[in-house]
Order: sequence, then structure tokens, then C-alpha cells
Amino acid sequence: MDLKEVKDVIQALLTDVANLRKNIHSTQKIMQAELDSKLQAISLELYCRINEKVVDLEKTHQDRVNCLRKAYRQQLADAVAKLYGHFDKNLESKIMREQTKQKSDLITKERKFREMQATILRNEGVIEMLKAQLQQYTRNKAGFYLDGYDDDNMDRFINGRRLSTNESSPHVDSALQEELQTVQKELEEVNQKLEINERKIVRLEKTVSDKEEEMQSM
Repeated sequence: MDLKEVKDVIQALLTDVANLRKNIHSTQKIMQAELDSKLQAISLELYCRINEKVVDLEKTHQDRVNCLRKAYRQQLADAVAKLYGHFDKNLESKIMREQTKQKSDLITKERKFREMQATILRNEGVIEMLKAQLQQYTRNKAGFYLDGYDDDNMDRFINGRRLSTNESSPHVDSALQEELQTVQKELEEVNQKLEINERKIVRLEKTVSDKEEEMQSM
């Protein structure tokens, strides 16, 4: 081959190489675009799948949390109901014991008060009887010694007897009155305790009612 043919062949080869380069470059761009498109599609699909999985996990977690909350509330309600029953039983028993004790104390105080009143009445009757007997004795004795006394001596004798009688009577009455006042004071204290206990019972009943409303609201 001559030099010209060689140059033509080389020129044709160079042209083919240039065309091949262009084709390769174009093909590379097309493949890159297709790859990017496929990667975007795969990324979008993975994102959707991951997002769905996250939503499912969140839903499962929320269901478990709700189940745990429901179980906890049920356990709490059972515990509160059990505690309420125990508290109500103990409260009722305590109230009954306290009321029984207060009634027994009140009955005892009232019985003692009536006994003291009866004792006072009996003692007053005895005192009046003793006064009458003493006056009768004084009059009889004064009549027996009437001839030996003038009017002044007789008055002093009778007044002295009355004075001795009146001196002993107030001591008895004072002691009985003091004991009666003590019993009345104890009765007043018992009534005050009963009023305090009734107020406590009202407060406890209100607390129990509030707890029941709180349990129902849950």
C-alpha cells in the first residue's frame, strides 16, 4: 500500500474511533441516567417500605402500650376496689365498735347520773327526816327541861341544835353536788366525743365517695 492509502485508512480509523467515543459517551450518559432512574425508584421503594414498616412498628408499639395501660388500669382498679373493700370493712367495723363503745359509755354515765340523782334524793330525804327527828328530839328534850330554863336559855338551846344540824347538812349536799357536777361534765365530754366522731364519719364517707367518683372517671 502506498502512503496515501495508509493515511486514508488511518483517517478512517480515527474517524471511527471518534464516532465510537461519541457513541460510548452517549451510551454512558444513557446508562447513567437509567441507573440514576433505577436508583431513585429503588430508593423510593425502600423509603416507602421502610416508612410502612415504621408505621406498622409504631402501631404495634401503640397497641402494646394501650394493652399495658389497660392491664395497668385494670390492676389499679382491682387494687383500689380491694383496698376500698378492706377500708370500708375496717371503717364499718371501727365505726360500729366506736359507736358501741360511745353508747356503752353514755349508758354507763347516764346510769351513774341517775344513781347519783337517786342517791341525792334519798340523802335529801334522810336529811329532812333527820332534821325532823332532831327538831322533835329537841322539842321533847326542851319540854323535859322546860322548868329549868327561862325563855333566853331555851332560845339559845334550840338555836344551838339547829346550828349543829345545819353545819353537817351543807357538807353532805356539797359533796353530792360536786359528784353530780362531775358526772354531768363527763356526760358533756362523751357527747362532744360523739359529735367529733360523727364529723369524722362524715369526712370519711366523703373521702370514700370521692374515691368512687375517681375510679368511675378512670
